[in-house]
Amino acid sequence: MFIKGNFMSDNTPNPYESSVLAVNNESASGGNHALIDSLDVSERWKRKFHVMDDLNSITDPKEKKAYFKSLTWGERFGQSNILAFLFSWIYLFVKGLWKPGLTFLGIYVVLVVVLLVLNIENDSIYRAAGIGYSVVAMTRANILYYSKKVLGKELWI
Repeated sequence: MFIKGNFMSDNTPNPYESSVLAVNNESASGGNHALIDSLDVSERWKRKFHVMDDLNSITDPKEKKAYFKSLTWGERFGQSNILAFLFSWIYLFVKGLWKPGLTFLGIYVVLVVVLLVLNIENDSIYRAAGIGYSVVAMTRANILYYSKKVLGKELWI
């Protein structure tokens, strides 16, 4: 752990460590595979959830990187979400993730207001801000859906 002393003892779980997120604490090979197989989602989502569960069970960053490199290109690309890139908060609402959808809608509104208030006339800045926003939505959507369906937690973002 990074913080020692009065703040955290050695027995205090690190909330940012992936093994704390696992429901069963079976961190050997992803302890939620049986739960994932029983979910009412498509086989494609089950495959994505299995990869996420395996990644969450690995605590060593070097092992996690090696595992990710061992995945096929399709499995790696499957960890991002093109529909979330295109539709961001609308996609999250459709998936039943209304809390993160509201968060992304709020971020979108704030981003638009800030760009309008600054009165920036360069279109490339608008494009960069829009692409950055969409990339964040794309990379978070599957994680948010996994946390809701597998871990039973609906995060705000």
